[in-house]
Amino acid sequence: MLEPTPCPDSDDALMRRSVAAPMGDTGAFACLVRRYQARVIGYAARMLGGDLNAGADIAQEAFVNVWQNRARYNGQGKFASYLLHIAHRSCLDKLRERDGKHGELTETNHPATNANGVELAVCVRESVKSLTPDIRAVFLLHEYEGFTYSEIADALGVPMGTVASRKHAAVQALRDSLAPWLGYNETKGTSK
Repeated sequence: MLEPTPCPDSDDALMRRSVAAPMGDTGAFACLVRRYQARVIGYAARMLGGDLNAGADIAQEAFVNVWQNRARYNGQGKFASYLLHIAHRSCLDKLRERDGKHGELTETNHPATNANGVELAVCVRESVKSLTPDIRAVFLLHEYEGFTYSEIADALGVPMGTVASRKHAAVQALRDSLAPWLGYNETKGTSK
């Protein structure tokens, strides 16, 4: 299988080309899609509880939105933050459609009821899924996507202090949820 031609241009240069052409430079935009598609799908899938199909749908919606509104792109901030902001909003809409069900832990999937170490990854995924969407978004963007607090603030449209407090809340919630696996005493904050 042939690999796509690499796109040496910056994100902003590709977007400028996409906007400048009368009908849009589809080749330049295709470079942006290739560059960010997997990242957006992964982020959206994790936001939606591991559903890759839903993640792919969100990614497609985000890219279509960017293409259709390319003339409005102002180039302030990073393109990745702009794109993930759009994907994030679509994820929140999808979660609202699901009637606010955010995959809370049940007795059958709680870490305390599973003795097999193989299930730790499942417990971590379920614990992340149980975070509220706003807190989950900050955690995923920081830990999985490698965004800085400043980039997360741009992507989500919130102050940097809010990003820091949401990250702290995520870490605390995950620590409490995974305490049985980590040998961590929830009430005293010490290792056993």
